[in-house]
Amino acid sequence: MPSHSLTPYKVVLREKGEPDNHWNLKNLTAHDRQLPHEDFIDTVTALCEHYAANPAADDDLEKTFHIDEYSVENHLVEGIIRTGDHGYSSTLRDIETNETRKKKVTEAEELPFYFALAIPRTHRGELYENGKEAILVVQRINRRGVKTTLLKQLREMVTGDTDDTLLEVNPIYTQDVLDKLIESNRVLKAEFKLRESNTTDDEQRYRLLEGVDQEDTRSKSVVWEAGRGGTLAGFREKARELQGTDGTFAELVNDDVSDLKVQVEKETGGMETFSLLEDNLRMTKRIERDDLRLYEGLPTTQSIARHARAYINQVLDSDIVEPIDTRTQLPNVRMDRQTTVQS
Repeated sequence: MPSHSLTPYKVVLREKGEPDNHWNLKNLTAHDRQLPHEDFIDTVTALCEHYAANPAADDDLEKTFHIDEYSVENHLVEGIIRTGDHGYSSTLRDIETNETRKKKVTEAEELPFYFALAIPRTHRGELYENGKEAILVVQRINRRGVKTTLLKQLREMVTGDTDDTLLEVNPIYTQDVLDKLIESNRVLKAEFKLRESNTTDDEQRYRLLEGVDQEDTRSKSVVWEAGRGGTLAGFREKARELQGTDGTFAELVNDDVSDLKVQVEKETGGMETFSLLEDNLRMTKRIERDDLRLYEGLPTTQSIARHARAYINQVLDSDIVEPIDTRTQLPNVRMDRQTTVQS
């Protein structure tokens, strides 16, 4: 049976060239009149409406993209995205009968991925963080996900007609990252393995660690290494700054990174190397099979939605933020239907 997990992200819209100038997601056109809607929820709704009626076959990513079901509340949008790879042929085998058939180049084996995006409110009814951030949770099946495809479509809709606003969707990390750095004796080395990027645009440079530094991504690997007896002070300073706050240590601003490893010298002696892309640090939550209602190996809509909505509540500070209802508004369809479609 496949594994099922959820990964949370923080979503912001901000001024290009000003990393800390985030827009109010409920009052966007006051910041940039070229944005398509005043309310970011309306923009995500428009994306759902479009791709529910117009399934896409992305030639660049060679993936299909279709909104199978979606529902909109005042501060939350949820839905089922069906996506799969096309552009190649393969053999499909029935393991019980041993019969085979050929998957065509124009066919895609689509899987259903649940997502939910919420703009949180406080217990007092005010927008959390002045409405400047949303929380997105997306499902993964085995190691497959829908984030890259979803963000490509969302960026085209949100910022396709403006040069003044950037959409950032950054992983949310656990307190463990801060603890590892603060409790270490020294931060010895940080290595960033990057996908090649030839851009010279400052805004397309990869902001590796919020508040620490920037590096150009034209090289495939960037290594920071402390001098003999020294330490990469910026990492520990940032960790201390964030300790006791609701902030996250590292925000990976761009999908150009393939890995980010940090090596520390522990106070008790010895060294430890860990990746900020590890699931347990990135807050990816694996859902045990016994906690899901499955049909032919895939969760029902209500089952996966309940876990995703509950996870949004876990990610946010429950003393401040009003929890969202864990009951989905989507119909409880069986998520295995129509797994193979024409692209």
